Amino acid sequence: MFLITLLVFLMEISTDLLRTFVAVCELRSFSGAAKKQHRSQAAASIQIASLEDRVGLKFFDRSERPLKITESGHIFLDFACEFLNKIEEVEHLLKELSSGSIGQVKIGASTSIGAYLLPKLIFEILRNSPKLKITMSVEMRRQIYDAVRRADLDFGITLADKAPEGLVGRALKREPLCFVVSPEHPLSKKKKVTLEMVQSTPFVVGTHGNEWTDMVDRLLQKNGLQEYPISLRVSNYQATKEAVRAGLGIAVMPQFTILPDIRNKNVYSLDVKNIHLCATIMLIERSRPLYSPTVLAVKSFFEKRIGEHHF
Repeated sequence: MFLITLLVFLMEISTDLLRTFVAVCELRSFSGAAKKQHRSQAAASIQIASLEDRVGLKFFDRSERPLKITESGHIFLDFACEFLNKIEEVEHLLKELSSGSIGQVKIGASTSIGAYLLPKLIFEILRNSPKLKITMSVEMRRQIYDAVRRADLDFGITLADKAPEGLVGRALKREPLCFVVSPEHPLSKKKKVTLEMVQSTPFVVGTHGNEWTDMVDRLLQKNGLQEYPISLRVSNYQATKEAVRAGLGIAVMPQFTILPDIRNKNVYSLDVKNIHLCATIMLIERSRPLYSPTVLAVKSFFEKRIGEHHF
């Protein structure tokens, strides 16, 4: 009954009131929200009080500093954010349709995708549609997911081993992950490389808490590498490649980030018996998004090109 009441209530109240409520939740402060919404603190407090009176529930515990959001407040916040996002999507869509102009597309990309994969595809699409405006944000996966949820991004493209909670993850391509070493590394001379050989060799890995590091560790454990020595931790793909070339150990890298180096014999890709690591290039979007014709066309282009291309 509470959820039905919220749905009806959302249709009756102003977006201005909802934005004030969301600002209070984000900042946990009436004064901060008032400043953000360009109004007095008293006006913001009165707005929230009237909101609570109308629904018959308290959304904030005012005895706490900073303000504490109640359980009802968290539920209402989810609905309010989704409602405001949909309104913004409709406004952008109607504006684009009425003007007949080519709009802007906001894409999020995880680090490897943004650095190695999307630039060449964006160049390709802009060559054919020079008036198109594309903004690409390269961030950690969790930041991309949050931005897509807030509708700050139209969609995201990431390399992952599972879809994010609360969003739709569309698999575009299975991407092989390569065990790479220096061409002078002893394992590069072996005709057959076994799990035991790999397990006793130092690894070059990402930093603690890094999403890529955690994903690789999960995949290695699933394939029997429960523990392995670590020679170096680095924070990006280029540093990983340089560490491998210097002979510091094995690294696991997406094929599209390392293939030119393999072809140029800067690094060597090991064929490890009975181990085939893969991740998925995913397009991340909201459930039932309202896409403009421009966003829909760009999204379809990426889906087609990534799905068919061999990087």
